[in-house]
Amino acid sequence: MLGPIAIPERIERILDGALVCELTVISRVGRPISHPMIPLYDGEKLYRQLEHPVLEEAHAHPNRVDGGPRMRLPNTAHTSRPWRIHELTHDFRLEDVWALPGVGGPDDFPRLVQQIASFDPSQSSSCAVRTLFVIRRKLGELLGWDDADAGLGSRVPTLRDRLPADLRDGPSGPECDALPFTSLYLTDDEWAAEGANRTMHGVIHIGRVPDQTGGFRAQMAVLVKPNGPLGAAYMAAIRPFRYLIVYPQILREIERLWRAGTRSASWQGAPA
Repeated sequence: MLGPIAIPERIERILDGALVCELTVISRVGRPISHPMIPLYDGEKLYRQLEHPVLEEAHAHPNRVDGGPRMRLPNTAHTSRPWRIHELTHDFRLEDVWALPGVGGPDDFPRLVQQIASFDPSQSSSCAVRTLFVIRRKLGELLGWDDADAGLGSRVPTLRDRLPADLRDGPSGPECDALPFTSLYLTDDEWAAEGANRTMHGVIHIGRVPDQTGGFRAQMAVLVKPNGPLGAAYMAAIRPFRYLIVYPQILREIERLWRAGTRSASWQGAPA
């Protein structure tokens, strides 16, 4: 694992667009073995994700999965928390859990939620992310995956029907202008949004985890209910792209926006 290093701007642009590289090692019997690796650059540190079980085990770290901080977390990071979302998604599958960038103060959670809800992947600085979302949109139009009769209230009932009274009467959360999701509920430490199409019914859950300083760190869980064989095949097909390209790139962008917003808020609150 590489530690902190200075990255020239020209190299940073390459890393933002890079998909894979390769590591060759010598096996115990003296034969060269090549392992694919994923460049992960978070704006400060350069990491390499080792995509081989033996190497992953050898370089494991108790606080991170898949090669670096602010990336994938073990599922227990979600299932062990007393989230209200568990009451609604007993028949959903936990697809993955991701550490969200940065930390915040007691009042910063709504700002983080708003930032995520307003994020537009089609405007991503990553060409790979933009291209994947264009391909997905075109496939959806061609195959009817995103038709009105395939969504919430048509093919599947909304999870708002499952909300207990206190969540139903409380704030639902921000509108998702660019993402195909609808807010379900917003509390002091949770935000959930749902979306559905012909392939699956999915939920994005953002959770606030308090720390000892009175602030928090946050994490995102993705829960899905695939729609039969089509949905299962679809989720299996997109999984490598989600893990290798989409989420790492998007999380880096969200972190940059978060840092920019934090600096702006600090500057506006500075004494004249």
